[in-house]
Amino acid sequence: MKKLLPLLLFYASLTACQKDKDPAAPTKTDLLTATNWRLAAYTVVSVTAGSSTTVDAYAAYPACQRDNFIRFRPDKSILYDEGPAKCDPAISQTETSSWQWADNEQTLAVASRVVNASIPYEVVELTNSTLRLRYTRKQYFGGSDLSTDEWTYHAF
Repeated sequence: MKKLLPLLLFYASLTACQKDKDPAAPTKTDLLTATNWRLAAYTVVSVTAGSSTTVDAYAAYPACQRDNFIRFRPDKSILYDEGPAKCDPAISQTETSSWQWADNEQTLAVASRVVNASIPYEVVELTNSTLRLRYTRKQYFGGSDLSTDEWTYHAF
């Protein structure tokens, strides 16, 4: 037993020094699909003739739109939900669409619910609690005026 005690203490000291393996960091898909996302901020920055104007578009949203949410699913589908307070009882509670990663997961390509096209949103931030997307477009065909929309969603 006296010989066994030093051996046990030596073994215990070796195992005590081993660091626990960190769990794998979540992928962008894991972060995106882990929760529901509710819009918390929406700004539009327009640049016309070198002059910039910023509008807080979210401030104009009625309460019945502020409770809407999005759920990105692992199967690349999206669920849009009107939330508890619907602005128009005649519209459907939910709609679906689809999404794909592009540009090495720097862009979220979302199928439009209005036109037969995919809209590329730059992923500005994606954490377990925040999703921030940006879309920049020319305001006029062939012109230099730009408009940049930025949406910030919070997980819930």
